[in-house]
Amino acid sequence: MRCDVVFAPVAESTADSNEELRDSIEKSLRSLLGSRLAGSVLQTIENGVWRGIAALQSLVFDSTVAYHKGEVRRLRDRKEMLNDDSDQRRALPGLHFKIGWHYLVLHNFSSARQQMLSGLRKIKTLFPLFPSFEARLCGCVFLWHFLFCISVSEGHLSSSSEVYQEIRCFVDWIGTAYGGSVKDECQTVVLVLTKVMEAEWLEYLARKTENLMARQCCDYLVASAQALQDCDAFFPSRKESIAIEAPSHIGEEELLGNHASALWKSFDKSALRGRIARLLAEAKAVSSSRETEVEYLAFLAGNELMDGVPDTEMIDRMLVKASSTIISRLAEMAWGSARSWSALSPRLTIALLLHGCVDALGHAEQERYYLRMHELEGCLHNDVVLEYPKGRLQSPFTAVAYFDEESAKVVGDSARVVVTLYSTSAACINVDVRMLALSSGTVAGATETQVPFSPARCVKLSASCPQELAVDVPLSHSGEYVCTSLTADVHVGGICATTRWRFAVGPSSVAGRSAAGTRAVLSAKIYRQVLQVLNPPTTFRVECPSLLEAVEGECAECDIVISCALLGVRNGYMTLPHEPKLFRAVCWASANEPLPVTETGGQARYAVPDLAADESVRLLVSIACIRSAEFRLPIAFEYSTDRYGGVSCCRTLHISVDPPFNAEHSMIGGSLWGDAAAAMSVPSTSSSYAQYDKSVLVKAADIFSSPLVTNWKDDCALYFFTKETTAKEFVFQRGDTVTLSSTFRCTAKRGITVLHAEVVAGDDVDVLSFCCGEESSFLEEGECVTMVTRFQAKRLGRFNPGFIRIFFAPQRTAARLYSDVCIPTVYIEDFGVQVSAKYPLVTPYGSPLELDVSIYNAAGVPFIGELLLDPQTDDFVCAATTRRSLQIGPTEGSVTRYVLTPLRAGELKLPRFHVRCDATSRLVASADESYVVHVLP
Repeated sequence: MRCDVVFAPVAESTADSNEELRDSIEKSLRSLLGSRLAGSVLQTIENGVWRGIAALQSLVFDSTVAYHKGEVRRLRDRKEMLNDDSDQRRALPGLHFKIGWHYLVLHNFSSARQQMLSGLRKIKTLFPLFPSFEARLCGCVFLWHFLFCISVSEGHLSSSSEVYQEIRCFVDWIGTAYGGSVKDECQTVVLVLTKVMEAEWLEYLARKTENLMARQCCDYLVASAQALQDCDAFFPSRKESIAIEAPSHIGEEELLGNHASALWKSFDKSALRGRIARLLAEAKAVSSSRETEVEYLAFLAGNELMDGVPDTEMIDRMLVKASSTIISRLAEMAWGSARSWSALSPRLTIALLLHGCVDALGHAEQERYYLRMHELEGCLHNDVVLEYPKGRLQSPFTAVAYFDEESAKVVGDSARVVVTLYSTSAACINVDVRMLALSSGTVAGATETQVPFSPARCVKLSASCPQELAVDVPLSHSGEYVCTSLTADVHVGGICATTRWRFAVGPSSVAGRSAAGTRAVLSAKIYRQVLQVLNPPTTFRVECPSLLEAVEGECAECDIVISCALLGVRNGYMTLPHEPKLFRAVCWASANEPLPVTETGGQARYAVPDLAADESVRLLVSIACIRSAEFRLPIAFEYSTDRYGGVSCCRTLHISVDPPFNAEHSMIGGSLWGDAAAAMSVPSTSSSYAQYDKSVLVKAADIFSSPLVTNWKDDCALYFFTKETTAKEFVFQRGDTVTLSSTFRCTAKRGITVLHAEVVAGDDVDVLSFCCGEESSFLEEGECVTMVTRFQAKRLGRFNPGFIRIFFAPQRTAARLYSDVCIPTVYIEDFGVQVSAKYPLVTPYGSPLELDVSIYNAAGVPFIGELLLDPQTDDFVCAATTRRSLQIGPTEGSVTRYVLTPLRAGELKLPRFHVRCDATSRLVASADESYVVHVLP
């Protein structure tokens, strides 16, 4: 903005104020300058102080703001006056930009953002398809100013924001451009600048978008690198010493100057490749699912490829995961650089060249590959061994092998293996089949069998001519036979490469190859990839019972008979699991001699006698059943033979060990008032209690751990006893007589004979009586016997009274076993009521005596009950009632007096007295001894 400043010196004024002075001066200047006076009069000196700079700054600022606001109004009015004419509509983007620029100067970023966005959208409306290069550049200017307004207003670029969508739409829009709008000499630079523009915006999205998914970020970076890769062919490599001149078709030299030179230098091939490499390295580090593709693109953009020294390790990694298209392009590169690549990795080079010869996707190019292989005769190594399958790399041939046998075979026979070879080659290739390898799994481990083709089988393969071979395989041992690999020499042109095809074991992999290229008639046969080879079934035979029933603690016996057929066997062993927590086993031969045994690895191996032809031996196995359980015992037998080597078989013995019985306990406690009152009164009783001991089957692994139990899993379960009680504790009072009724219900399937029973009590109780019923009684499963025990406790507190030992004998055996069943734990408490008596020791006959009964309540709660004096006596007469009610507070006492008259002289016992609780009707205290008085005549 250009303006002139006029300084007008003024003498001392006689005006009344400064305002009148300025008005006067302004009128004078306006009369001299006319309309050229755009400002106002400013006072530069006030009270002798210079104010000119601040005054001028204020003037310029106000004038500038007023100017830009006026321009905004003028441009808006002009925009409103435009009609729908196409020429006038083309002026709209320029008006939007000018209005937005004025808003930027005024720092009105919200309005500036709206104008820039409107201008961008207006340009895209004017050029919806195939925008010109001028429109693309103007669109970039609008977008950059729009993003500047967003950044100043602290906006965010997220994948769901409006800004993100605008940038995406802009990238798609400039991608539809064409170069017809520029001169022919500018076509190249327009193409390059368009690709660079697209790459920059894609890179901007990848770097600036917040919370962008790794896959999308990688896609943007890869797309940016590919856009720059399209420019690579237009830039020749230059040396740094060569001067760079700007091309004549880039702008005007007097305007661009050194800028054009710097611009074109940034597009140097080496710089461009460096930027592409950095973008791809960043894309690979994002950890998306496109690592293989990114690695391939980085390989194409690398300088090593152009210099003829590729990274063969990276190519080898790509071959495992790359798509067929990428592998085909790598094969084309190997074709053009076969000699230099072969020096680095002969195996990789030949594999890629052979891929080109049989590539099903490049069928039309296979003939040219085949002729080129003749040109390379003698230039490549012929001792290379290739292994397939390897990713999607095409092999010279594929193979399917299966056993042409309808049933399982035995050791000593041979099996026919059919191998079918296929190829995708358009021309015939020669294949010399040399070796078939098979794997067989035995007890000792996996072994490999190699069947050579002597001489080698020579076949010609092509896409239209598969070949089939058959070979007999000797079966030297038992197990599962599986074809693992086929080795053949492949001759293509002047190259000979040893190829090993590894067969995939399993129906899923076979089905995939079958659907791609195999005949439908073979679909049923190729599933026979596994052949079961068994030992002859008539070598030796084992007769063993399948079920053995016993009772816990019993030694069960079973007979095992081993008989031999036409061939003798030797070095035999019988193997049983060794689990001392569950059972112990001892074996004898028919001559009543124990078999030698060795225990290793949780197994017991018994050496069994050798057998000649048509001979047999009987073994007696005694199994001590330590714990009741249900389990399956595997018994393995193995022998050596001169004809078949090692032969073996296995039998499973189901052992059912039952617990002898389940127990049910019932307890009741009580005490009688006395011998005289027993005939006329009921006893004082406490609450009854019950406990039920039941056996349930639980997985052995849930109770204890051992290697054997872990391997058995569901084939072993133990009986575990659970207790169900009617109360948390069995509580009785001191002095109570506890009556225990125990019912034992037989759980043995074959029954047991109860021989005898006894109570083994501890020092804390006195056993008053024990009744076990009839001895030597036989119980079937489900039948029961009841035993009654009466005892008294000697002390207070919680303790176990002891146990009941039951002697019994299982059916069909003379063994005498016993089982200890614990009596339930009891808790003995003291009620807290104490009784004492006070009376004269000597009294004359006929004179009444006083009996004072003192009762003290030591408990923490009130006591309500009654005191009873035994009236059944012939020596005294009570003057009042013998039953007195009591109500005593905590830690308080009470004294009750009885007046007794003796009926005769001599040494007489006083009547007994008792204290009874009203709440429970139980006897809580009584006289601990007999009180005696001397009555004189």
